Amino acid sequence: MLRKLIETKKLVLATLICLTILEGCKKSEAPIATISKNDGISLSQLKAFLSTTIEIDLKEIRYDESTEQFSVFGVEQINKTDLIKLYLQSHSK
Repeated sequence: MLRKLIETKKLVLATLICLTILEGCKKSEAPIATISKNDGISLSQLKAFLSTTIEIDLKEIRYDESTEQFSVFGVEQINKTDLIKLYLQSHSK
């Protein structure tokens, strides 16, 4: 009888330790910037942001409406959605 009680206590203790470890190791989720069409961010704002971020002349940045890609020196760099996310993250601080 005493052995069963000790075994049960060990099992409960081991379960509690495992649950504590599993709960303590959960990663906290960072809030994701949501994009809506009403953000009011113009292409010129995005170009200016990209220009200052990568330290390149604004005249070198082009936007292709069909692919929604920003390119520098003719090479596609980032799409509009990703650039908006970066823009919102940098302006939320």
